Amino acid sequence: MTAEPLADALLANPGATLSDLLTGRHLLGAMALAERADILHDVLQRASSKRRDALARAIDGALLDWMLQRLLWTDDEVAQYGARAYAGQYRDALSILAVLPLPTCAATVLDDPAPWDGRFRAMRGPDDIDLLGRFDVALAQHQRDGTLVRRWKRRCDEAAWGGPRWQDDLANAMLGLRKVPESPRPERLATTALVRFAALAIARETAVPAMRGALRTHADVLLVCHTLRPGAWRAAWAAALDALDEPLERHRRAVYEDWLVPAVPGAYLPDEFRAD
Repeated sequence: MTAEPLADALLANPGATLSDLLTGRHLLGAMALAERADILHDVLQRASSKRRDALARAIDGALLDWMLQRLLWTDDEVAQYGARAYAGQYRDALSILAVLPLPTCAATVLDDPAPWDGRFRAMRGPDDIDLLGRFDVALAQHQRDGTLVRRWKRRCDEAAWGGPRWQDDLANAMLGLRKVPESPRPERLATTALVRFAALAIARETAVPAMRGALRTHADVLLVCHTLRPGAWRAAWAAALDALDEPLERHRRAVYEDWLVPAVPGAYLPDEFRAD
């Protein structure tokens, strides 16, 4: 099936066609190996503007129905279907949500992410498909305001435990914080979360060199995403350090010297730092 017949099928019967796409039915040749989100993105790009709007609405409604139906499956139904198949298809569905402009589906999950959080966290084993992480990426791409800031901060805190998914949790949280709409000082959300991540890792005795390397990577990304003067960065990192309250404030000096100094250009760090 090529883009044009797939577009026709989506307009004629969006629910069945999207389900066939996610399960791999009726996909032939190279299309069978392509990412489902890429297939649909290509379908939309090839369509005329009028047809594109109709296709987007069809995909939006069909994807929401698909996600809601499978959210209601019991554990026994998931096991009977195959947990790996269920997770793999949901992974593709979340990738579609993250990539395409699907306002109805996005609004539904943003208004009440808790049911999906519960299902995806229950399926989050070290060797399993990380649906919770994919869900975070989709939420980050569509967030409308600062409602999810607490979610991203919580992900940073969880990452500091150094669990099997800590790198993904930290990366997704930083993506979410960078994409918070209309934040007056988005860089301060990120610097505060990174400093707290470092302090928690020290306090929990979970800190490893890879964590300090990850902080450096995310600090570098911030410099690219936010073109601020050195003075603004000095103020942002100083505010992040000052935001550490008991019992984490005792680790300010270690965070500054062992984590920030090796990771952030000196011109962007506070000239003086108070240990108290």
